Amino acid sequence: MGYKELYEAAQRDKAAQVLTPAYVSWETEGQMLVGKLISMTEVKSGRGEGVYLQYVMETDDGVVKFALGGNADRELAGQLIAGRVYAISYQGKQKLPNKRQVNRFRVERVPSDLQQDLGGGEEPPF
Repeated sequence: MGYKELYEAAQRDKAAQVLTPAYVSWETEGQMLVGKLISMTEVKSGRGEGVYLQYVMETDDGVVKFALGGNADRELAGQLIAGRVYAISYQGKQKLPNKRQVNRFRVERVPSDLQQDLGGGEEPPF
């Protein structure tokens, strides 16, 4: 069996795992993502607005990537840890006095003792 046939067999068995994350845009208030945080990577803004974080998360629907924006990144600095489960809900935009807008989020960590059914349960050692 060649590589192509191996891949086709994996697709038939629904065993092929998509590694490229789908991009999520925050558009609707109440929009939510729930899943395990895989990584956070610094990205330089193409609009010259500095650096922000791009997050990658494993969800029930597959792997996704998204940005929260520099303001949320600063608010959450040091609190999000890869390997833990979070619920992130979009709360809409907030206008600032300087006429700029920032995205607002509610971020909650799911306790590790509730993750037993996911095969997890232990906090990452970092």
